[in-house]
Amino acid sequence: MYQKQTEGWWKHWDFFLMDIIGLQLAFLLAEIFVLQLRNIHYHDIYRTEALLLFLCVFVHAFLADPYGGILRRSMSGELVRILYSAVYMGILDVVFLYFLHVAVYLSRYVLAMTWVFYVLLTAVGRYFLKRIIAYRRKSSVNRSVMVVTSREWIPQVMDSIKNSQQDPGCVIQAGIYLAGNGTGAQETEPADTQSGAGYEIQGDEADALTFAAHNWVDEVYLYLPENDALEQSLGRDFIDMGIIVHRLLETLAEPDAITDQILIEKTGQNVFLTYAVRTVTLPELLLKRLLDIVGGLVGCILTGILFVFIAPLIYAASPGPVIFAQTRVGRGGKTFRMYKFRSMYPDAEKRKEELQGENKSPDGLMFKMDDDPRIIGSGKKRKDGSPGGIGNFIRRTSIDEFPQFWNVLRGDMSLVGTRPPTMDEWEKYSPNHRARMATRPGITGMWQVSGRNNVMDFEEVVKLDMEYIRNWSLLLDLKLLAKTILVALRGSGAA
Repeated sequence: MYQKQTEGWWKHWDFFLMDIIGLQLAFLLAEIFVLQLRNIHYHDIYRTEALLLFLCVFVHAFLADPYGGILRRSMSGELVRILYSAVYMGILDVVFLYFLHVAVYLSRYVLAMTWVFYVLLTAVGRYFLKRIIAYRRKSSVNRSVMVVTSREWIPQVMDSIKNSQQDPGCVIQAGIYLAGNGTGAQETEPADTQSGAGYEIQGDEADALTFAAHNWVDEVYLYLPENDALEQSLGRDFIDMGIIVHRLLETLAEPDAITDQILIEKTGQNVFLTYAVRTVTLPELLLKRLLDIVGGLVGCILTGILFVFIAPLIYAASPGPVIFAQTRVGRGGKTFRMYKFRSMYPDAEKRKEELQGENKSPDGLMFKMDDDPRIIGSGKKRKDGSPGGIGNFIRRTSIDEFPQFWNVLRGDMSLVGTRPPTMDEWEKYSPNHRARMATRPGITGMWQVSGRNNVMDFEEVVKLDMEYIRNWSLLLDLKLLAKTILVALRGSGAA
């Protein structure tokens, strides 16, 4: 039987358990150090805080993946990650305390010292735990594998198995390269199997099966790209012998750039290799959607309040609908109706073609111009000479964006994402531009907080959007929302 490799944070349960114990011990030390108490957790508030710290570790592990690649990190990289985890869980702790209305009763010095002690204890604990794990891996051999491939692939496949942290205690028993029929098996000088170099044996299909039948072999790695039929036949024979078979599907040229974005999925009787620009877990999607729902509800309430004041001003300056609806392109190319407070005259879309010559975007994939005459009241000037109409005001303060909270609540958009293109912009897209629509469009995003109108090169917009998609996390969304508020308050980069 084959024990499937554990995935997710629970794979590193030992580090998770260390975090739980370490944080509780840090809290106890902080109480003793600051309050000089012999009777620890003397008050209900401190007992509540101990439970909250326990919860913080769970939420942090569930959302932030703090243990991914932990065995490959250097000590400096580990220290940075520990500091990040301390800040992350510290913020969670403060939020929990605030909503329970007990934050004011807990000593700030105890909280601060808790995280100081946590960083120190965790750094020391992880250093020694890594040393123990490394020692155990070197000293224990509990699985034997055989590689069957062509000669040129043997070193690469063997090194891949040897260097994989998911194969502790693994010894490579033999590397068999198939070199035609009837050549016979010729053993080369055996290398140190304990180090993972292994034997190299030249032979045919029968030799590979004979070797497996009479030697210690738990698993076989198969890679014969030039002969898929033989690979399948050998795979079935090894399975009939009770040996676990791994078929190598593809070798990646740039593993760091794409490895985490590949999934293996079974549909019916077919197995597919699934690629994506970015893969996310169901809990991550649910949390992002929850943030959108909460933000959408709050935004819709604010939109209703603003409507009372803004609608009469818009209508007085330009009679017509107060809310502007436009077809935009959303995730995967699906279209939807996006809503905004109308900041332009009703004939703005018709006049857009006439003004294309003044478009500041060189490739025409966006429309940006100075002193756009289609904006309501753009003829009025402020003291500094800039347009001062009601349309310019609501665009400069980003008030026109508020009705989009309804799109967020409906699920057409997200609070944070990529800018949804218009239909005419979408039709001009090159294939590489389409990648920015791999996620749900947002009210704000990387581009909006990076200068907005100051970013005129659409390729730069695509670059910023792809940076967001590839590095997405809930924490990144919160950072971009905070930056958006600051940008909107300053009115920087707005039209």
